[in-house]
Amino acid sequence: MPGLISLHSLQLSDLPKLAALPKVLQHNSVLKTLNIRHCPGLMTLPDWFGKLTSLHLLSISDCSELKSPGEGWLENLTSLKDLAIINCPELNFSDEDNDMPVLRSLHFLVLQALPKLAALPKVLQHNTVLESLHISYCPGLMTLPNWFGKLTSLQRLQIFDCSELKSPVEGWLENLTFLKWLNISNCPELNISDEDNDMPGLISLHSLQLSDLPKLVALPKVLQHSTALETLEIRRCPGLMTLPDWMSDYRCVRLINLQATNLDALAY
Repeated sequence: MPGLISLHSLQLSDLPKLAALPKVLQHNSVLKTLNIRHCPGLMTLPDWFGKLTSLHLLSISDCSELKSPGEGWLENLTSLKDLAIINCPELNFSDEDNDMPVLRSLHFLVLQALPKLAALPKVLQHNTVLESLHISYCPGLMTLPNWFGKLTSLQRLQIFDCSELKSPVEGWLENLTFLKWLNISNCPELNISDEDNDMPGLISLHSLQLSDLPKLVALPKVLQHSTALETLEIRRCPGLMTLPDWMSDYRCVRLINLQATNLDALAY
């Protein structure tokens, strides 16, 4: 029977015996918020999950046995604005290979502690409104996709503790002209020094934090146009020996924090 048709918000937390979402939800067309937390018995999402077309916020965290959702589970969530998936060690939606323009309303995305995440899902490539992207503790993520630069509305980008993430594709920062906060930390294989593009990208950047990047040997040239920069923090980047001459154009910098580096010349 079509019950709970007026439900707008649902939180399911600390339910070890919850093995599946109740079918009664599949007739709901007004649910806006769904929070699922610490439900270790939940192994999959139902085929009808995509019928929750009014969802604005979806948070799934600490579901230790949740595996890859059914194909197209994100396909119809065209109203979704906020998506957070945290600490689901068996979950992999890298295979969400739908090339359709879905998730076009998504503004905030958090992907954290997902060891089986091998790639960002292709469904994101058509998004033109994503403002904040946080990726952390995803050891299976080895690269960023060719279409990453299409996320032109990004204002905040945080990448932490991705141990296998290597040099992104060329020009991945070039089109992020609205980016204000960039924080990259503890990615031992990542080298953004080769981002040698002279195009005026990152022109809106206000805060830059780089830490624990042993392969960083130079600041990428794309940063030379970031003349609105106010905060620069570089920590534990032993390969960085000098700063570039063009840093003298940073007239708005209020805070510079350099810790545990081998910088021997501050050219600016």
